[in-house]
Amino acid sequence: MRNKKRFWFILALVIVIFVAGIVVFKLLATQENAKQIQNLDITNSKAFLYSSTTAEKFITTGSFYTISKQNKVDRALGTKGLELGRILLADTGVVINDEKYRYSVTDKAIKKTKRQTSEFTGDLVGHTNGYQVELYNSGYDGDGVYTSNLYMSKDGKELLKTLPYFIIGSGLHDGKLYVMEQDESKLALHEITLGANFADATLLTLPNNVEGFSLLDNFKFSGNNLYMPTRQDNTYTIMKINLATKMIEDIPFDSAKENDEAELLMAASYRDSTHLTKNSYMYLSRRGVLYTFDINAVLQNKKELVPMKASTILTDWDRDNLYVYRQDEDDSYLETYDFEAHKQIEKVKLKTSYVSGEYIYDFKMNK
Repeated sequence: MRNKKRFWFILALVIVIFVAGIVVFKLLATQENAKQIQNLDITNSKAFLYSSTTAEKFITTGSFYTISKQNKVDRALGTKGLELGRILLADTGVVINDEKYRYSVTDKAIKKTKRQTSEFTGDLVGHTNGYQVELYNSGYDGDGVYTSNLYMSKDGKELLKTLPYFIIGSGLHDGKLYVMEQDESKLALHEITLGANFADATLLTLPNNVEGFSLLDNFKFSGNNLYMPTRQDNTYTIMKINLATKMIEDIPFDSAKENDEAELLMAASYRDSTHLTKNSYMYLSRRGVLYTFDINAVLQNKKELVPMKASTILTDWDRDNLYVYRQDEDDSYLETYDFEAHKQIEKVKLKTSYVSGEYIYDFKMNK
């Protein structure tokens, strides 16, 4: 009898501890959410950052940060992380993604929506003709085919399509998505019609026979022309493609004899190292040199603009300025450059507190 009483007592104690644990967990989660919402000042923030652990980590984490006008960096939201995750500026706030969820973040709330697929590597986010577009390099399927998942959202309706190839570059233009497929034998430029009339058409193919070929940034567009910077062995070119005639011009703009020197000609950051204005196309190298081309991709100017001694450099642009987020070993800075005048306008030190083990993958000014 005494053993039975002891058993029931222990069982009751375990249940009480379990229930109390759930209550405490929910309370802490509520407090954390409240803390995050208190930190949400999207409208008045001057910039945003997204960081994540790398995809191979057993437990992944991510963070969305706001940068205030007082140059303070606040962790506004913790996520499960997404390597190469991107920030999408929306009408009323921002949109970010992690491994499983999409977060729409405004001043007053965080709306969390589960996607149809889990993803581990981001590629592109953007808007075109009312569509919100998200593209992921998703990995090999059960049949050994490399796939990339494409989400298209409009008027509250979402469509998911799987593209059966590996993508090395992409861009949105005039209501369509353009992507560059790469496999062992070829490069193929695809024109994708979005929405209910979805179609994936191959515009042109190129032999993949250049040693050391890599695409250095996503696509930029002007009229019928698509621009992309490439590295071909130790030679750097601007590839210009006329989407109407399918004519390709591959115009060299710099080269190096040694690999170490050639590495410094790579793009300053993984994405957003190029910019297009009405009359010019620009490319910022890892060395901090700004190359300025005319609309025909002919080099007009080459001048060092941005000091590049930092562990992390991320860039963003607007009509008049180049913005640089710089993270050194101990400090972080936000810098503004006038790219036409080739001069630094402002440099401010940020008051930071980052999550250890995460890498900053995207930086966006609040434009």
